[in-house]
Amino acid sequence: MFIAPIILAAGQSTRFGSDKLLYKFEHDGNYAPLLIHTIARWLAVFETINLVVSTDNAELVSLINEGPYSSQVTLIEALHAKKGISNSIKAGIKSNLGASAWLIGLADMPFVSENVLLQSKHALEQNASITAPFFNRKRGNPVGFSARYGDKLMSLKGDIGAKAIIQNDKHLIHKIASPDAAIFHDIDTVEDIRKSSVGAFS
Repeated sequence: MFIAPIILAAGQSTRFGSDKLLYKFEHDGNYAPLLIHTIARWLAVFETINLVVSTDNAELVSLINEGPYSSQVTLIEALHAKKGISNSIKAGIKSNLGASAWLIGLADMPFVSENVLLQSKHALEQNASITAPFFNRKRGNPVGFSARYGDKLMSLKGDIGAKAIIQNDKHLIHKIASPDAAIFHDIDTVEDIRKSSVGAFS
């Protein structure tokens, strides 16, 4: 089975004040942009990944093309990313229509554990319909979908993503146990990064 990992990186970073995905900080002994920290986690589980980016973010595209993971990252341009996250999801799915399933995550969540990614991949390989990580009975990201959801994912609109699909079929979710609350927290401010370094996600 081919599980396509899709990371959404076409957001606007409106609360951060600058492009948060380019913000550099140290994590696990590596000083790098936020996006690189996220990619490193995913590439510990997948040989290659798909990164959905905005068509006008030349600096981010250059970061990938000139960086250490260029050969392992397929860039996918979301033509209408500013109209909502659904457009980014559809761009990622459209470029991977032959996949058996898709694992969809967010680029601004660099602290999701590798084990969550690995267990999500394994569950999809075992024909799970939907996968999602949970911590204290609360659902987080990334979320996986089998190919049976292709049409529904390609019909998404606006900025609410696939929440309706997940809610309608919540009884089919294969729950992944997360060791911490990092599955809930996307990075919106520099303070969010600082909190993570002192164990706020535990």
